[in-house]
Amino acid sequence: MVRKLGVGLAVLAVAAVLVLYLNRADDPRSRTATSRRATAAPVAEPDAAKAPEAPPDAAARVVRILVHDTEGKPIAGAAVGRMEEGKPVGEPVKTGADGRCEVSLPDLGWYVVDVSHPDFVRGWLWTSARKPEQEIALQRGTSLTVLVTDPTGKPVAGAAVGAHWERSRGTPGFWRWSDAGNLGEFATGEDGRAAVGPVPAATIVVKVDHPPYALQESAFDVTGDAPVEHMVRLDLGGILVGRVVGPGGEGVPGATVKCKDLARPLATSGPGGDFRLEGAPAGGVEIVAEAEGYGPGFFGASLGWGNPVPVQVRPGETVTGLEILLSKAVYVVGVVVDEEGKPLKDVTVYASIARGFSYDTEAKSREDGRFRAGPFSVRQPGRVWAWFNAAGYAFEQASGEAQPGTDVDLGEIRGTRRATVRGVLVDEAGAPVEGRVLIQLGQGTTVGTSKPDGTFEMESVGPGKVTLVADRLEEPKLKSAPLEIETASGQVIEGLEIVLHETKAIRGRVIMPDGNPRPGATLGLRLASGGGPSVRVGTDREGKFTFDDLVEGDYEVGLVSGYGWGEDMKFLEQPAPVKAAAGRDDLEFIFPLKGAIVVGKVVAKRDGRPIREFGASFIQYKLFIPEGSEFDSFTDENGEFRHEVDEPGAWQVDISATGYAAHRTDRFSLDAGEVKDVGTIRLGPGGTIAGRVVDAQQQPVAYARVNILNAKMQTNEDEPYTDADGRFEVPGVSPGMFTVFAVSPRHPLGMVRGVMVKEGEKADVQITFVEAAPLTIDVRDPSGQPVEGAALDFTFPAVAPLTSKMFRGKIPPGYGSHKSDAEGTIFQPCLPPGEVTITIEADGFEPVTKKLELKPGESNRIEIRLRRKS
Repeated sequence: MVRKLGVGLAVLAVAAVLVLYLNRADDPRSRTATSRRATAAPVAEPDAAKAPEAPPDAAARVVRILVHDTEGKPIAGAAVGRMEEGKPVGEPVKTGADGRCEVSLPDLGWYVVDVSHPDFVRGWLWTSARKPEQEIALQRGTSLTVLVTDPTGKPVAGAAVGAHWERSRGTPGFWRWSDAGNLGEFATGEDGRAAVGPVPAATIVVKVDHPPYALQESAFDVTGDAPVEHMVRLDLGGILVGRVVGPGGEGVPGATVKCKDLARPLATSGPGGDFRLEGAPAGGVEIVAEAEGYGPGFFGASLGWGNPVPVQVRPGETVTGLEILLSKAVYVVGVVVDEEGKPLKDVTVYASIARGFSYDTEAKSREDGRFRAGPFSVRQPGRVWAWFNAAGYAFEQASGEAQPGTDVDLGEIRGTRRATVRGVLVDEAGAPVEGRVLIQLGQGTTVGTSKPDGTFEMESVGPGKVTLVADRLEEPKLKSAPLEIETASGQVIEGLEIVLHETKAIRGRVIMPDGNPRPGATLGLRLASGGGPSVRVGTDREGKFTFDDLVEGDYEVGLVSGYGWGEDMKFLEQPAPVKAAAGRDDLEFIFPLKGAIVVGKVVAKRDGRPIREFGASFIQYKLFIPEGSEFDSFTDENGEFRHEVDEPGAWQVDISATGYAAHRTDRFSLDAGEVKDVGTIRLGPGGTIAGRVVDAQQQPVAYARVNILNAKMQTNEDEPYTDADGRFEVPGVSPGMFTVFAVSPRHPLGMVRGVMVKEGEKADVQITFVEAAPLTIDVRDPSGQPVEGAALDFTFPAVAPLTSKMFRGKIPPGYGSHKSDAEGTIFQPCLPPGEVTITIEADGFEPVTKKLELKPGESNRIEIRLRRKS
């Protein structure tokens, strides 16, 4: 798919695409979001990973679940059941006519609840028994059948079929948003078909596993309502041949080699580190290896890329020359103790190293309290974080600094015993409150529920100041005012009485200065007297908002800046917040319009029908360069959108929808308060840019990364690597004129301008890397002594006005540097030939700028003398 970015000036275009590339190349989040091979699974809530696992004999609790469609209508006959390790546990229960059912969950821990219905896309809940009321919305989908055949086209029975869906919206280099969902596991029948069931309008990823054939994974887009049949033809796969090496280039025997995220095939390296992996699936696969005493490694590190590089595999073909680099294992170690310094056993430790690579980031403390998480691969210094979890204890997050080849010792981490709180819930008349009552700690963290007689006991509270809120979930709704208590380590607080009152709501709406509703505005509420938790809600499509389940009293309500994660709530000064009593329903706020409003409509180019679901990025320009992007997702029957941008100025709108090539408007100017109609945007199929990358001797360059860019600053979402023959393909490109770039750690930047892309057609291009002009710079002080730590900055016409400061930290070890070493030397092996301007800066010295003319294939060496600052 194509995304975007825009200036007609070719020089600035080149600069901008490199800015995007450099900002994304080493960002693992961007690659994860777009990876076609990522495994979709339910995502845990922030605290879920830290929740204790439920023991086998944990008492069960009943959780009531409401299943409805996206319009709020209850769904009868939906199957609801608990999952463990991807497998159902027990028989699912069916929802009744009101869409409700009851599921039994163990009292401790977090669980996946699977919800399915023949007419709706499968849904998941990540929940616990401490949330006795839950609801989930299912969306209607398109019927999908997968047909599996052998290489001759004969149907294959009994093949295991897995499927998930992915959606990614936004603009590369700016803000991106993605979601995914698992569709389940299925088996083909005698006719080779597996009914996957309803699927959403999204990219569907299908994986088929049937030995002795290779694992097959394929992806396709679903856009309409018509039933879809997807055919998967199995094959024996390809063969990958290479070598596993250690930090010094020595062969590593006994290493396990596999395709990342796949259970098979597996291979073991021989005495010299050589391996042969047979049955690799067709397409792009990432190759990884593990060995005793080493951190996990992957193919790509020796090429200079910071993540696994996909190897393009064709059925029946052999790919050779795959070197997997392993580094010395790095472990995160330490000891956990209680307040008296005694070791704590079975504390779960979760470790993370910035830019570190590992498959095993979790460990348990031993009898002596010591833990060892890893192994990690660490090739450059990175920050270490560790989180700890043990029932009844609170731990501070620990951190440190990781160095290549050295374990990280976090030292002694002390756990503080949590408190226990016991009491009774009563109504205003003093009678015990019966039924399901949720008792919460702070802003929404569930820590306990009441018994039928109104008594409760909460363990693992605090220590420190905590706020308790009790909320009856059955009719009539009752709720307590926030109660703040302070707990000490191991303290038991008994006899606490919490009074619950009938609840009320505060309602209102938010409008724009022109009177139109303002959807998506964020409002906050807190007690007018101060203290207690704050609450935030958003406005609906009609600009309406509701704060419900409020006890009697006065509150402060107003517009807030947003849903900043972990940030304190701050009211906007204009309009000022208002004081409102519980039960008030006539509040109205006029949203302050600081910028302008952009409206438009999105339709299919083929037949003019509105496109219901699409994403829109609103991109702001300053000095002809894109400065930032605001992303919004729209669902509208008429394909219409309306979005407020933050400030006036130069903007573009970028529209993306599943199954269509992305479209970007021309830049337009917005005045303050203006409502700009960008008209009807027509989306259609795109074209393809395909070609080959070769070096100066016309030999293919494998594993170069390819980017495209047009005058509207559109670039590609997925950055393909060239295969062993130097070939690449960029599908889903918007029609128009593009510049194509190739980036490789061993070569100067390569590019071809003026590539015309037509709808439904393929444009062929060849990119030739010019011969590099290596440059060595010796930096000296006035007396001729080496200057260590001097920084190099350079510009050259191909990427002006971009300077090499954008490259700092991006060049991998062995491919040059931007700072002088102890000998005062800076080496750049891959500068392009021609004119280059270099600047040398060092603390205490005047900067020096020099213009050079570099010749292709010739090594150049110069000396720079720095003058001390007066």
